Amino acid sequence: MGAKVGGLGSHPTSYVSTHPIFYSAKRQCGISFSEEDYFKEDNKTVIGNDVWIGANAIIMDGVHVGDGAIIATGAIVTKDVPPYAIVTGIPAVIKKFRCSIEQVQILQHLAWWNWPQHLLKKHTKSFQGPIDDNLEDLAKVKLDPKEKN
Repeated sequence: MGAKVGGLGSHPTSYVSTHPIFYSAKRQCGISFSEEDYFKEDNKTVIGNDVWIGANAIIMDGVHVGDGAIIATGAIVTKDVPPYAIVTGIPAVIKKFRCSIEQVQILQHLAWWNWPQHLLKKHTKSFQGPIDDNLEDLAKVKLDPKEKN
């Protein structure tokens, strides 16, 4: 779909130069004037469960995208995205949330993405409609801790 997660690393925008030859010992260009790393450039990007990322979206290094979030097509995500937020734009900003804070807490507690397949299949109907209409039923599902995927 053309989405990109993580980039070529962060760059020190407050330094005299943003070129890694001066602050990184990794020799990205085949040479380095630095014998040690002076700037943390490789920050881990984390994508939560059940996240939808639109075509041509870019999620920068070090960003954490929460469970259930939606990243709009073409968005450039430079900051963390809370669970179940919908972000859009350049840079991406929160447009709205998919559901209430209380519902987010219930969904995260359910962690349905860890359910075994047979349980997901059994409750498929509850995933085929709005959160408001189905969350109560899903919250009643009893999960045997030994059954997690």
